[in-house]
Amino acid sequence: MLILMIAVIMAIAAIWAGVGAFYGMIANYLHSLSPESVGVIKYIPYLEYGTMTLIIGILIFQTYQIAKIKDE
Repeated sequence: MLILMIAVIMAIAAIWAGVGAFYGMIANYLHSLSPESVGVIKYIPYLEYGTMTLIIGILIFQTYQIAKIKDE
């Protein structure tokens, strides 16, 4: 169970870095298209946090399902 929890934490860290890089590229692309797109860029962190919340919820649910099956 401890190994499963460590694996989930490592997966969350790796996914968080990937999501951050992805939305960073989107922000840079929008800024290169038009520097006036700051109005859109300021909402990107909220998209990032929303995406990570969804991914963390899915990972925790899957971990719970795996742990429940292992306990049986």
